[in-house]
Order: sequence, then structure tokens, then C-alpha cells
Amino acid sequence: MIHDEEANSLRVSALVVYPIKSLPGISLTKAIATPLGLSTVNGVIRDRSYMIVSKKDGRFMTLRGPHSTGLCGIEVDWYPPQLLTSEEVDASDSHLILRAPSGDASGNKIDPLKLPAVDEEGDGINVTVWEWQGPARLVGGAHASEWISRVLGVESHIVHCDPVTHHRDVDPAWVNETPARVLFADGFPYLFVFEESLKDLNTYIVDQGHNPIDMKRFRGNICVAGGMPWQEDCMRRVALHHVPDPNEDGSIFSLVKPCSRCAIPSVDPQTGEKNDYVREALAAMRKGTLLGWEDPPSFKHSTFFGINACLVPPETTTTISSSVQDESRDDAAAASIPRGDDQSKAPLPEGTVAVSVGDHVTVLRATMGPFLMNK
Repeated sequence: MIHDEEANSLRVSALVVYPIKSLPGISLTKAIATPLGLSTVNGVIRDRSYMIVSKKDGRFMTLRGPHSTGLCGIEVDWYPPQLLTSEEVDASDSHLILRAPSGDASGNKIDPLKLPAVDEEGDGINVTVWEWQGPARLVGGAHASEWISRVLGVESHIVHCDPVTHHRDVDPAWVNETPARVLFADGFPYLFVFEESLKDLNTYIVDQGHNPIDMKRFRGNICVAGGMPWQEDCMRRVALHHVPDPNEDGSIFSLVKPCSRCAIPSVDPQTGEKNDYVREALAAMRKGTLLGWEDPPSFKHSTFFGINACLVPPETTTTISSSVQDESRDDAAAASIPRGDDQSKAPLPEGTVAVSVGDHVTVLRATMGPFLMNK
């Protein structure tokens, strides 16, 4: 365990949930950490539990593809106003609200779309995320499909997955302690990003004559402030604590794989414009060959920012804020998470913990060696 001054200065500075894959995130001051990813404190809105897919083949559509400008033009709101903060929200009367201020793909004005947080009546559909194929459910009916098709200029659907029945495993090559599942995120339920590392990257970008970039480009869930640039390269396990005491029980996360970056950080989240200088900066500072990360071989020419993570262990129920801290709480802490018997409220999965911005982050395990796959 690391107890030096730099490590103990770490705090959670932001929590972000991305309800719809590749659409804007929603900043939270408090959240629930579940084995499947972040959710609002009531469990109604979960990270990447919605997704936009092609009507043609059910394949996921993201900022990497030809429709990045349309996706960047969508704003995400919510109803009721207390949906992000109240533990007692009626899921059956909760919605995400999508707006396209610039209009549809033809520039015509289009009214906002109201998406139900719970839609058990939607038709089933098979969808694809990378190599995974599985079931999802259309959400918002034909109206939602028409709306997103108009905005993107291609026939599309919005789908939702049931976190109780959805089964998509994290690649077992990277999960060496406990099997983990993920919703519609690319591969892992959590992405930790670090402010000091972004500052260092921006120093290089500014030196090259470009404007600094925002952390939004990296679409992390848990943002950590303090410490040293790229300190996360050595981290393997962290814990989130409400108080700066490494002996206090906290929520444990395994940092299992450095996040290899695709084209998305080069896409301006406000305009959809692609900025090649971001890709070039990452290649100059964060290429696998420069970092000594050459196993698997694909790492050699990949670039990296942030660390993919899993909540460990999934069976433990804990309460945490938004800073990384020490050991996992005992099962008695489960009673501190309100659940209620009202079936109109979304049930929380087993093994959930409450988190908040401002939590202390303690590094429980670190190594100077590379990240290792299971052999």
C-alpha cells in the first residue's frame, strides 16, 4: 500500500454518468457504484444502459463513425429535476430528454424527445457492441426511432438493456480476480481519468501551438485530482473513502487495463470537428512502445489515457464518495442504501455502493511493471 504524500493527496473531483453511449455525460455530486457501472443515487439512470444502433443491422453507432457531428449536436436533460439527487424517485415517471438545438440532419427544427427511464413494452432487438451480440429492447417506440433517424440522417433506433437480465462479460483476459459484467460501455464498467495527467498532456499540446483540451473528450466516469502526472500507470487497486484515513473501510476498485484510445478524443465534443493534433500528442507521449507496454502486441502502437476498472468485489455492498480510498465495507453497510419495496422504483443490483465527489483516494496496490493479461 502506498502512503506517500502524493498518493494521499488524491481526491475524486468529478463523477460522470453517460446514460446513452456516445452522447453527453451528466455530472453527479453523488452516485451509486454498481458492478455494472455508475448510476444515479436512486438507481434509475445507469451508465451506458442506452445505446443508438443502426436499424439495418443493430450495430452500435458512436463518435468514431460518420455520424459524430449529429451525435455531438444532441443535448441530454432529465425529468424530474430531482432525478439526479433524490433517493426516492418514481422510475415510472422519470425520463431522459434529448434535444437537438441545431435541428435535424437537414437543418429543420425538431422538438425534444422524451425517453422513458423504464420501458418494459418495447420490442426486443438483437444488437452488436464490438464482437458481442445480444438482446436489447427498443425504447420510446417508433417516435424515438423516427427522432434519432432524423437527427443523424440515417435510419436508427434507441435501445435499452435491463441490468438485471443483461449478460455481457468483461474480457476474462483482464479480470484476474473476479468475473465482471458490463452494459453497453466499450469493454469495462468504469474508466478512471486523472487531472494531473491531462495537465501534462495539455502542456505538450499548447507547446505545439494548439488550444488545451477538456477532460470531456476522454469520457471517464471517475475523475481524480491531485498526485503526479501519469501516477495511474503504476496503480493496480484503489479505494474511495469519505475521510482521509486509510484504515477506514471504503470501496475498492481494481484498475485492470490502461485505456487504449481510438479517434474519440480527437473529436471536439461541442462541434464534432476532428482535431488531429490530439491524436498526435497522444502518440508523442503515450504510445505503448514509449511506455514499455508491448504485451499484448496490439499495445505497441496504441495510445493510452485513463485506466479501465472494475468494482471489487461485486458481492460487497459499500457506501463511498467521489475520492478513492481503502478496503471494502462489510455487508452491514448494505442497510445504509435505501431500496424500498415499491416496485415502481428501479431495484439496485447486488453489490452496490454510494459514492460522492470529494472522497479521498488511497492507492492500495501499485507496481512499476506493465499491466498483465491472464495467460
